[in-house]
Amino acid sequence: MTAELAARAEGPAGCGRVEVEYVDPGRGRERRPLAACCSSRFERMSPVRGFASFRGQRNWPGWWWFSRTGAHVGHESWVERGVLMALDADQGVEAVASQPMWLHWISESGKARRHAPDFSSAAPTARAC
Repeated sequence: MTAELAARAEGPAGCGRVEVEYVDPGRGRERRPLAACCSSRFERMSPVRGFASFRGQRNWPGWWWFSRTGAHVGHESWVERGVLMALDADQGVEAVASQPMWLHWISESGKARRHAPDFSSAAPTARAC
């Protein structure tokens, strides 16, 4: 995450702050303002939610073995698997985590919203904070 992104985390007037909820393997579930998470290594976090898998499902969830970490990374579709394959082939990416966080915010209409990004990846040159 860049310092510029953290500075914009306050959002437009009336939207409120963006908060990040994640599961640290050593400390458990935490929720903090986005601006306070600048140095967090989300690629080391546990997934915040599971992956549905059932008979007759239209997408293809599974696990990709990520070569640089020697760990499996979950995906919910073949499109996501393709992204993981590309990240694994990129020599600049050192780690990836799936569903690493929930982003929480209040919409302009006042409704609580949240979104879990598919992946978080780490590259040595991406540390900007």
